[in-house]
Amino acid sequence: MGDMLEFNEIYQEVKGSWNDGRLRFSKQNVVYKSNKTGKVDNIPAGELNHAQWRRVCLGHGIKLGTSTGHIYKYDGFRDTDFEKLSEFFKLNYKVELSEKDMSVKGWNWGTAKFSGKQAGMESLKANTLCFCTVLKHLETQKIRIWFDPSNFILFSVM
Repeated sequence: MGDMLEFNEIYQEVKGSWNDGRLRFSKQNVVYKSNKTGKVDNIPAGELNHAQWRRVCLGHGIKLGTSTGHIYKYDGFRDTDFEKLSEFFKLNYKVELSEKDMSVKGWNWGTAKFSGKQAGMESLKANTLCFCTVLKHLETQKIRIWFDPSNFILFSVM
């Protein structure tokens, strides 16, 4: 395993939109550079405290969390990238790259979980994440349960 992993054609989620660019993992930091704006995001290795491998719209993605509470989401990985990324994270960041299922049979009900700046819903059946959203952008969210309009969960964060 080398000192660095680099990926082209990776997309970063920023406020619900996807920006394409390059992502580089090195021993000292994680660097993402947007192709459109040229903006560079730099995450020092010491701040990285959790990482999740997820199945997302463009294949597979990584969700990175820092000790300062920032969340970074990257999309566009291949399923074959998991093993080399997992090994790299263990060796260089001392962080386990855990796999996270996003839903169970498409049902989105369970218990609300709040973690830092995020609100999520965990399934009652398999203890897996059904959906997740950033609290900053959440004003009012209705989630239907059992297709009955009278049964819904309402998140309202001001």
